[in-house]
Amino acid sequence: MPIRNLNKMTERELKTIITEAQGQLERQDSVKKAGHDLRRLIKKYDLTSLELANLTTELGNLKSGRNRTGKNRVKNPTPNRKSSSNDNRSKVVDKYRSIDGKYLWSGRGRQPQWVNHICEEQGIDITSFKTDIRYTIPIHEPVPDQHQG
Repeated sequence: MPIRNLNKMTERELKTIITEAQGQLERQDSVKKAGHDLRRLIKKYDLTSLELANLTTELGNLKSGRNRTGKNRVKNPTPNRKSSSNDNRSKVVDKYRSIDGKYLWSGRGRQPQWVNHICEEQGIDITSFKTDIRYTIPIHEPVPDQHQG
């Protein structure tokens, strides 16, 4: 925490510091209360760490505006927007899913929290996770295009 020379500060600067400190104290109280409520709910519903990880991921995605695959949702697309060169890329197919099917991952990029928790709970590494049939999505033959002559 930086030490400020309070004697050289204006009244306005001092009031700003007080307001910020009060806001921070209120936030810490709210977080403390939320932690208490969460512990009570975890105990009441006997939630496992994997279930908590799934809920945390789901809530984080809602808060950040991401969908269940971790990709950004477009809330209000800009009309008349020119397409970028990225629009021509093929879509990445999800290869892995949670056992309940709520969470999906393509296997690319950073590992989602739910994958990390499964690996932790099962005592396996990511390679073992990727080869475990419980988490892999079966690859099906492509459906032939009906419009070809």
